[in-house]
Amino acid sequence: MGKYLTHLKLKAVKGPFAVLAVILMASILCGACATYKATLKDQAFGGTLPEGTYTVIKYGANNSEDYATFAILVPDRGKYAFDIYRPDFEYRTFRGVPAKTAMQTAFDFVNRHSEFLRPGSRAILAPDGSIAGYEISTLYRRGFLGSEELFHVTYLLRDDNKIEVRIRLDDVVLKHLQADND
Repeated sequence: MGKYLTHLKLKAVKGPFAVLAVILMASILCGACATYKATLKDQAFGGTLPEGTYTVIKYGANNSEDYATFAILVPDRGKYAFDIYRPDFEYRTFRGVPAKTAMQTAFDFVNRHSEFLRPGSRAILAPDGSIAGYEISTLYRRGFLGSEELFHVTYLLRDDNKIEVRIRLDDVVLKHLQADND
């Protein structure tokens, strides 16, 4: 069995290169850990938007099988910018949209799917409790893929005060889709 194993001989790195290598690795690891200040929370929102203009980010609805469809409404004079962690072609951005038009645009956008049940409205909370933005999502009929909420959105506050938006399909939905493909 030993003849099938290959052995690697590693030479120890000595001197100033060793210290430099350790410092470099430690800074890379610490830098990766310190990228995010916080994972933001959200809460149900059923009111009207405060007056002003908004940036409307429409994510999804690229085809009839695109279940992760939602809109984010960001106050134009807000403290935070949103960065969608997906390819540019998966979302569209519209700036300077008045509050009433922004909300209606978001509602019209999310209700396109034939299994649409109702919109879900959530306020995205900054660490100090203020509202950083709003999420309007598609909630589906429960019999369709087993859940009303087919995807999860996570909001991560970075050190540069940008909110990174990460989207993933729900595990139940993924299992359902995989079973359909088998």
